[in-house]
Amino acid sequence: MRKTIERYREHVKKDENCIPETEVNTQKLKKESAIIQQKLEQLEASRRKYLGQDLVSCSLDEVIELDSKLEHALRTIRERKAHLFKEQTEKLKAKERYLMEENARLVQETAILCQKRDRISPQHYVKEKDVITRSQSSPFSEVETDLFVGLRPSHNYRD
Repeated sequence: MRKTIERYREHVKKDENCIPETEVNTQKLKKESAIIQQKLEQLEASRRKYLGQDLVSCSLDEVIELDSKLEHALRTIRERKAHLFKEQTEKLKAKERYLMEENARLVQETAILCQKRDRISPQHYVKEKDVITRSQSSPFSEVETDLFVGLRPSHNYRD
């Protein structure tokens, strides 16, 4: 029983020691809160100054310093913008080169395919080309639509 009572007293003492620590922590947090509140107020004041509000309370030196900071910020923004435009232009030029190369490759493939087709049936290609040329030369081209059973009469036959 005594051991249990002693252990109880030890735990009570530990709890009593913890209470002041929490009070110390609370005081630290209050101080940190006050410091953060001051910083927040300072940041809010600078924000208002950057927006052009409450400039009456500023001295001439503060206004000049504010002006130089704004000029520096604008210069930085313009440099960044120019850099981004340059990067974008370079990417677009690279894409253009790629597309030009792809186009040249496709033109070569088309030429090769046309040559192969000409070797296979050049007469068919010439007739086809002639028909296309005739149809393009006149918007109202004549088309023969007679139906014949058997051989065509020789006077209507065209070469």
